[in-house]
Amino acid sequence: RAWGQGTTARYRGGVSVVELRAAVALLGRFPALSGVDLTIHAGETILLRGPNGAGKTTLLHLCAGLLRPESGSVQVLDHDLTDSAGRRSVRRRVALLGHTAALYEDLTVGENLRFWARAAGLSAVEADRRLDDARKRLEVSDRLVDQPVHTLSAGQRRRTSLAALLARRPDLWLLDEPHAGLDQSGRDLVDGLIGDAVAAGGTVVVSSHELDRVAALSPTCRASWRSQDGDAGRRRRRRWVRGGLTSSCRGAIHRAGKQTMSALRVVLSDIRLVAARDLRIEARSRVVLDQVLPFAVLVLVLFGFALDADHRTLRTFAPGLFWVAVLLSALLAVQRAATLDAADGTGNALRMSGLPPVARYLGRAAAVLVQLLVLEAVLVGGLVVLYGVSVGDWLLLGVAGVVAGVAVAAAGTLYGALASGLGARDTLLPVLVLPVLAPVLIGATRAFDDALGSAAVDGWAWTGLLAIAALVLTVVGASAHGALVED
Repeated sequence: RAWGQGTTARYRGGVSVVELRAAVALLGRFPALSGVDLTIHAGETILLRGPNGAGKTTLLHLCAGLLRPESGSVQVLDHDLTDSAGRRSVRRRVALLGHTAALYEDLTVGENLRFWARAAGLSAVEADRRLDDARKRLEVSDRLVDQPVHTLSAGQRRRTSLAALLARRPDLWLLDEPHAGLDQSGRDLVDGLIGDAVAAGGTVVVSSHELDRVAALSPTCRASWRSQDGDAGRRRRRRWVRGGLTSSCRGAIHRAGKQTMSALRVVLSDIRLVAARDLRIEARSRVVLDQVLPFAVLVLVLFGFALDADHRTLRTFAPGLFWVAVLLSALLAVQRAATLDAADGTGNALRMSGLPPVARYLGRAAAVLVQLLVLEAVLVGGLVVLYGVSVGDWLLLGVAGVVAGVAVAAAGTLYGALASGLGARDTLLPVLVLPVLAPVLIGATRAFDDALGSAAVDGWAWTGLLAIAALVLTVVGASAHGALVED
């Protein structure tokens, strides 16, 4: 059982930043925390002590909103963490440093820092300004900014992770073995960072086996913490009068419309941020270009040999063979995309960033779609060269290819998140997604039959059905993704 020891006296009139009463948290079916009572006030530095397996990391994850309390009361920064909405809303005000670096290996230090700052809701200008200050504070040199993360040492990764958290300026710091992997100067920087955070009015909770070092971090400055909820939760009373809406009601509707448009712009910006990250990672790693694309072309070549290079037969079966190759290759691309958030703690870091699940889903699906469209373009060239087909309706071909690609990307992204969240083997993804995409495969094949002149069918009618399937899969995926990745 983990317990907290304040290294400073509780200041009078202090506000409770963390309030746990009989809190129980499970890891699977195992009670990692059982009946924990803990009160942490603003301006305190708290040391969590206990042997390995006592539940210190679980306690930090519980306070960060990453775990659902099984029972008891958990209040953090005036948010009720027994409620899923409370867990999501508190995360942007909390910084969690875990055992992993939570950095993308194929991105540079600067790209990682900018992504996490923008994911936390900072504007581009504010993100750059805060990151400059954070890099100087953590002594992340200019030489490292353009260096890929996979080339960094453990200490350099730790400093980069701390710089990303510092730029967020959280109210509550949760640090799990923050000195691990750092040299003496780095350890001194962490001590100074903890002192500065408390001096600025923050609260720090540290899980560490270096008891003497952490216990010596006694802050000399106290600052009160104040809820930032403001009047956001207040409801305005609407009045209806004969002849129409009052001017106050019309004004309320106008303000609501502006807020909706502003929220939509933020979501679209988040979608672009996630999609750009995934495409940048692919451009660096070249997995799709060097592995998936050759595999797809090889599938077409093998089908050609299997049919004894009979051009008439090949032209007849070209649409079906094309989409079989696309679907098999898409499984590889989706599996690759799903693993990006399963390595080095980036999945939990995304949850802590506050990025809406719908933006994460649509951004990931958009990146997968771009890769599928490149794949389709190359394979169409393969059909022309290897199978000797001729395209009769380029517009139909292009529209059907895009719409079917949307359906494949939407379903693949959703089931990729499901397979990754279950911690299942890679072989589970095809079992989950192939039955769902079978109708899409049939519809796309029939549309291509018309575009390539392989059969006398109404390709536009089939494309319309594909569009309906793509819309349904996208809406279902956007709605269900949050439940899969959040709790």
